[in-house]
This record gives sequence, C-alpha cells and structure tokens, in this order.
Amino acid sequence: MTFRPSPTSPSRPAPDAPEAPPCPPPRPRSTAAGVPVYFCHPASPWQRGSNENTDCPLRQYFPKGTDLSRHTREELDEVAAELNSRPRKTLGWETPAERLATLLAA
Repeated sequence: MTFRPSPTSPSRPAPDAPEAPPCPPPRPRSTAAGVPVYFCHPASPWQRGSNENTDCPLRQYFPKGTDLSRHTREELDEVAAELNSRPRKTLGWETPAERLATLLAA
C-alpha cells in the first residue's frame, strides 16, 4: 500500500490557503514516575502517528462514535487480545504481547 498525502495534508497545503504559522514543538511534561509525557496539538494527526495507527484497527471492531459502555468487559478484552496478537512493523514484526513478555523477562 502506498501512502498518498491528501490534497490538504501538512506537506501539501490547499492551493489558495494562507500559510499557517508553524506549530511549536510539543512541550514535555513529567509524571510522578519521572516519565516524559508529550501532548500533541489539536488537529495535528501527524504528531500522533502511533495513536493514529492504533485507532485504525480499533475502528474495525468499533466504528467512530461507538458507546463502549454498551459492550461487556469480556468483549473489550477479546478485542484487546486480538489486537495485541497482531504483529507490528514498528516492533520488528513481533506482537505487542511478545514484546511485553520480552521486556518483563529482562
């Protein structure tokens, strides 16, 4: 599958649109555990690649706007187990479950 930016993607602005000012870089924040947390800007999907790549498979089970409270814990756990058993390119074709097991064993 070849990625083609939409006609109005950030890399290709609309022909007559005024140039938008650049977004400032995300500001790191820290949690009580000392782990840096970054908040992306609204309407900036290119800043949240992992989030966007996770949402797409979720939409196969739950269309956008689905009220998840209508599903049982067992149904949600089943979907989570299926998604965590799918190999991911970003993990070297390991599944998230395999990667987690490797990290916990270390």
